[in-house]
Amino acid sequence: ADLCTANDTPAGCAVDTDTILAPNLLLTKTDGVTQTVRGGTLVYSMTVTNAGGTPTVGTVTVADLLPTGLTYSGASPFTASNFTCTVSGQGITCDRTTALAAGATATLTFTAVVSPTAPSSVINRARVGGGGDPTPGKSVRPTTVTVASCLAPTPPADTFSDSATGCASDSDLVNYVSLDLTKDD
Repeated sequence: ADLCTANDTPAGCAVDTDTILAPNLLLTKTDGVTQTVRGGTLVYSMTVTNAGGTPTVGTVTVADLLPTGLTYSGASPFTASNFTCTVSGQGITCDRTTALAAGATATLTFTAVVSPTAPSSVINRARVGGGGDPTPGKSVRPTTVTVASCLAPTPPADTFSDSATGCASDSDLVNYVSLDLTKDD
């Protein structure tokens, strides 16, 4: 049998193409730096974009998992861009029930403190999902457990974003400053 390639080719064949309009959630994440110091702070900015053709429906969730060496600094719960965020241990979960229009963005910002015993590098991962996005990796609202599977940036890049999974990550080198003072009489 011949494959349908166009209307009436081969004879009697018809092709119907439909465009499915749905939300398409994307997440980017950055702290604007590539290095930090033990005892310092990092200010993370996560931007959720609805790149789809319709507004979101239901709850959109952003889950962030702070790595060992970083601690959230601020009030919990907190709100930003119609998201309500709660902090539990190393996890930050932000939910939004207000529709995010097609083509619109919403930005979440928070501060993390770098531990005096932080490792030599930290990778902060986050994931977006829900809101009616039909993409398999994003159709279910993420948790801090599912965020752990998000990929890290590939050097020399210090940020990473995956439109198929809703994952985003940011990496930083952590420097240790040591001062030795001696007195010579």
